[in-house]
Amino acid sequence: MAIASVALVAGYFAMQINALRDEKKTVNRARVSYSGRADIGGPWKLIDTEGNVVTSKDYKGYYYLIYFGFCNCPDVCPQSLHKISKALELIRKMPEGKYIKLKTVFVSVDPDRDNPQRIKKFLSLFDPSIVGLTGKSNDDPDLKDCMKKFKIYASKIELDEGEKKTAPGKPRPYTLDHTIITYLMTDDNNYLTHLGSNMSDRDLATMIVDKIIQNETQNATR
Repeated sequence: MAIASVALVAGYFAMQINALRDEKKTVNRARVSYSGRADIGGPWKLIDTEGNVVTSKDYKGYYYLIYFGFCNCPDVCPQSLHKISKALELIRKMPEGKYIKLKTVFVSVDPDRDNPQRIKKFLSLFDPSIVGLTGKSNDDPDLKDCMKKFKIYASKIELDEGEKKTAPGKPRPYTLDHTIITYLMTDDNNYLTHLGSNMSDRDLATMIVDKIIQNETQNATR
């Protein structure tokens, strides 16, 4: 009887240990961002806030984060850029931070309203290393090509004006519904991973560093 009791207790603890292991695996899978050599990114050409043409070739030798948004965005874009800024700050404090060549790019999908001065003012609220890029207009072929390569969707939604009417000849007020995602690209301009908006700044920093180190290790062993 005693032997049977011991066997039951041992079996119970074995079940609990296995359950904890399965739970840990589930949590870890939920926290991992998607990765792999997906068909995302490629050569692109945009304009910076000084009017200079910037291409993907200018980021050769650097890993870079790229986020698409617009300056009039009421909440999601500021929240995302604030989180990215905090993540960049954390990375600089990490021992690995001084060895990582990383740049960050904000691409406005609304150049009709986001002129260079507005982009500069908007980005002044966040990490000073973030570079602002955009196109000549919302219909700029270069901007559309870049958005297509990064699988970015942006749709204009006209706002209800209520009793106030737009003056003749002026565009109606609008907002944009757009893809909310941050990509991490390799130092040879290939997709490395994407970082979801549900991740914390610490999760972002950890994921960025881990993915870069993993990529560097793989490159060194090839």
